[in-house]
Formats: sequence, structure tokens, C-alpha cells
Amino acid sequence: MLQAVLRPPGDPKVPARLLLASVLGCLATALCYLLLVHTSAGQRVDDAAYYGAVHAGSQHLGFIDAQLGRIDERSLKLTMVVMFGIGLLRGRPILGIGGALVAGGPVAAAHLLRFHVLDHRPFVVGSAIGNTFPSDHAAAAVGVAMALVLVVPPWLRGVVAIVGGAFAATVAAQVQVIGWHRASDSIGAGLLAFVFASGVAGVLAWMRPGRARKKTQHRWALGVMAAAGIVAITLGALSAAHGIGLPGGTASPAVQHDAYIAGLEVTISVVALLLAALLLLLGDADFDDGWGGWRKANADADHPRVVASSSRSTV
Repeated sequence: MLQAVLRPPGDPKVPARLLLASVLGCLATALCYLLLVHTSAGQRVDDAAYYGAVHAGSQHLGFIDAQLGRIDERSLKLTMVVMFGIGLLRGRPILGIGGALVAGGPVAAAHLLRFHVLDHRPFVVGSAIGNTFPSDHAAAAVGVAMALVLVVPPWLRGVVAIVGGAFAATVAAQVQVIGWHRASDSIGAGLLAFVFASGVAGVLAWMRPGRARKKTQHRWALGVMAAAGIVAITLGALSAAHGIGLPGGTASPAVQHDAYIAGLEVTISVVALLLAALLLLLGDADFDDGWGGWRKANADADHPRVVASSSRSTV
């Protein structure tokens, strides 16, 4: 009876692929840090993109500073409450708790990594700025977008993924434009949010699989986000290739400008593709049947169906 209530039957492939995606996200986050922060080549490229933003003068754009200033501890707590509220309104409280964890978890992890674990940036080359990996603001934006994709009804996920992805990509780019973070900080934050989103979804899929009201494949939304990701990363590659061909190396202002543009475009691509990956992994799965699911599981466990002998035909 207890097993029926805590872990109803579901497709074992769904939690397996979500948890595998979370593990791969962890590896990708570590790889991003090792390649762009722990190597001299990575640091030179990353710092060149940062100095490109500084030379562009975008850090003097006050309206971006004001917008990013709204992403603070109070707004994050409010967002977590909203995620839980959506779960409650849908009659799925555990799903709401999972959504709140996806919204707030990446920010807590980013803060812990940046200020307590990776607080001594292993500088291989000279740099005027300290450790900025990963970005709290980008982690919050991508985490909130992915939390919304998780908690809304499956038929609405495509629209939410596109709108949330646009918001998350904007914030992840703005922290670079204003000179707060390097490109690696935003990319690492996006990967960190994906780790939480796929991991929490995997646990929910295993513990409380639930059932979707109707089949939804999200082909159009996946197409839009995949196209945006491919176009952005192609433009980023072209910008990087153009910068490589210029003289002066990473100390050249022209090269730094191209690195800055390439960093923005790659960041946008990563965020779009991560949202698309989460949408593809979730599909039409709807987790936690909520109060009704618990009552049904209890009823099925306490009163198993029996077939009356009188209903069987006799010869």
C-alpha cells in the first residue's frame, strides 16, 4: 500500500532520461569551468569578450542596470512562492515544491560556487577582474524559465518555453553587456539551471509520475527554439572566426569586440537549446496527480478489484 501511494507506476524511461540529462548537465558545467576558467586560452578568450563589452561602453546603460536590479532576493522568493502556488492551483503540491526548487536552487548553488567553492579564480593570465563564475542573475532567469516549463500544464509548455527562454536569454546577455560577467558565467549558470530542472523533474517522474490530460508534442515550439539556437551559434562562430583573423591577438580592441559579440550569440544559443532540450525531455509528461492521485492510490491499495464469480460464464 505504501509503495503504491509513494511511487505509482509510470514509464521508467522518463525518469531515467531526465536524471541522465541532469548528470550530463553537471559534466557540461564542470567542462565549461575547466575549459574557460582553468586554461590560459579559455581565460584569454573570456576576458577578451569582457573587455569588448567595456570598450563598447554598454556598462553606462542605466536602464539595464535598473532591470537587473529587480532580480534580487525578494523577487526570487516571490517567484518561488508563485511556482508553488501554480502547483497548488493545479492540485499538484509536490509539483509546486519541485518548481520552487528549480527556481531557487540554481541561484543558491551559483552563490555557493562563486563565493565559497570557486572564490579563488585560478588565474593563468593577468586580469583586472576577479572570479565571476557563475552568474547569479543568469541562474535566476534561466531557473525561473525552466521552473515555469515544469509546473504549467503540458499543453502550455511550448509557449512558456519560448517566452521564458527569450527572457532568460535576455538577462544572460545583459549581465555581459553591462560588464558584470563574462560569457562563461552566463553559460555556466544556464547549465546549472538545467541540472536542477532535469534532476528535479527526474525525481518527480520516478516518485510521482502522474498523467497528462492530452498528448502534446510541442513540435512547433521545439522548431522555433532549435532554429534560434542554431542561428545564434552560427553567428557566434562567424564572429569568432572573424576575430581570429584579425591582427593583434586578444589585446586588440577589434578582436575583443568580435569576442564580445560571439560571447553574446553563443550565450543566447545555449539558453535556447537548453530550454528546447528540457521541453523535449518532458514531452507531455505531467507529474504528481496531487490530492486526487493520493486518494485513488489509497483506494486501489485498500480495495483491490475482484471479479465476481457470478459474472463468469459457465459451461
